[in-house]
Amino acid sequence: GGATWVHKILINLLHGFDEEGVHKTIPTAAHTTGQVFVESIPQHRIVPTNEAEEAQEAGRRDMFGDWVFEMLVSQPNPRLFSTHMYGGMLPASLLSANGKGKLVVAVRNLKDLLVSTHFFRGEPKDGWLGNEYGKGSFERFLDPDTANAYGSVFTWVKEMDRIVENLKADERVLVVQYEDLVTDLPAQIQRVASFLGQGTLAPARLDAVVRASSFLAFGESRNAGMTTERCLTMILAPKGNVRDWCHHLTEDKWKEFDEVFKSRLANCPLAEKLLDYQRWDMGTDAKE
Repeated sequence: GGATWVHKILINLLHGFDEEGVHKTIPTAAHTTGQVFVESIPQHRIVPTNEAEEAQEAGRRDMFGDWVFEMLVSQPNPRLFSTHMYGGMLPASLLSANGKGKLVVAVRNLKDLLVSTHFFRGEPKDGWLGNEYGKGSFERFLDPDTANAYGSVFTWVKEMDRIVENLKADERVLVVQYEDLVTDLPAQIQRVASFLGQGTLAPARLDAVVRASSFLAFGESRNAGMTTERCLTMILAPKGNVRDWCHHLTEDKWKEFDEVFKSRLANCPLAEKLLDYQRWDMGTDAKE
């Protein structure tokens, strides 16, 4: 739900540009050249012992590069760790009452997230509503026991809502909404910078971070050659339209979605942030 975009913003703020907007030269490390999820890399370099392991490791390296965990740990300070893990799977040192570090939570309305998931790596064989190949993206997304990577997004929202509420008191958490990035990227970048303790950004630096964090920059990365990092950006950058869900499925199916949303995320403040972009009565215009 915008993790790749928020990661790009964070890297650009933490290590990207000086006050004059000049790009910094920093040591090459995981996260500085491309997004690497903590859960996607091994603790140590893997040496395959058979053909099956060799094929599996080759696939992982094609997507996430040759990084190992030690490269994340040895990042230049301040360090950045990106992940889709949630709830109790996050570090105890982050979640404890007197914990260390800051947490930036990227969220996106769940209907557009479903659309993005559906088209993530090409439309699935079982389509939206299922066929002989499977139950389809719609039912799979709503299923509490979904086979989708990282499990149910509804569980993710509930678990992260609890963490957001717990970390609010000492101001160590910030929720960034994908739709707000689309609406006013400079304002959201300044908001993230303030959360990181960087104060009001100099105009030249803000302009440089905005340009480097825009969808145009993603597009340039896609077209500049297929290095591992650029391939990863192309794979992970989401289908970018806001309210694109209106152009898929019927109003009745989206009402079915609404019922599941209400039943599973009632009284959840984090979920309430998403509702404005999930209402059918807002019309069918999609903003990119």
